[in-house]
Amino acid sequence: MYNNNNLQNRDIIEYLINSNRLTPIEEGILKRVLDKGEEALSEKQFNVYQEALSKYTTKYCKHCGSAIPIEERLEAEDNGGLCAHCAHQLEKLMSE
Repeated sequence: MYNNNNLQNRDIIEYLINSNRLTPIEEGILKRVLDKGEEALSEKQFNVYQEALSKYTTKYCKHCGSAIPIEERLEAEDNGGLCAHCAHQLEKLMSE
């Protein structure tokens, strides 16, 4: 159920902690994951952790609807919910 090796989410977790978007409970759980890994969470904490990642990270592009890879989600949070392709196309359009 828990996968400590899957800390590719580490950047997203650190971003969320620093973003002031989390509730105190969510922040505490995400800090615990960074410190001790997912396996240190109870089932209830794990559910809060998964919900926070889902709630605060954009999974689908708001323009084209494509799934946004996890490594692009931080950028999507900052650019209004666009995938890298759509963000690039918008940048090109704006620079013309």
